[in-house]
Amino acid sequence: MRLNALVMSRNTSAVKVLAAAFAELEMEYHISFSPSETMDLVAEGKYSALVVDFDLPHAVEVATWREAREQHAREITRICDQVEADFRQRHCPDGGLSVGGRWAINHEIMRRVIELWPDMRFVCQLHTTR
Repeated sequence: MRLNALVMSRNTSAVKVLAAAFAELEMEYHISFSPSETMDLVAEGKYSALVVDFDLPHAVEVATWREAREQHAREITRICDQVEADFRQRHCPDGGLSVGGRWAINHEIMRRVIELWPDMRFVCQLHTTR
């Protein structure tokens, strides 16, 4: 796998320095400007490194969320699968999900994650209120 990085920063001079370093290391990179976008991209699991500008609002939460997500990835995946299966069984066993149905599933997933890890409450709220 080729190394790549996700950079959450709005500081153009810092990004230029990082871009030069990444080019020297032959690393691809993507720049993200918002915490919610960063968390979405991290959740996809396509990046080997995360660089966070801690001068940005919510930077600590993004870094904490990534670490917690990695530590609890199996449990979060189990919760996601269980909530979706339960919802489909109760509401739409033969069909697809509406936008409202997808929202209800995401809401229930976040509720269960917060029950297990109360310190993730703010990050989950930030992630769902983009």
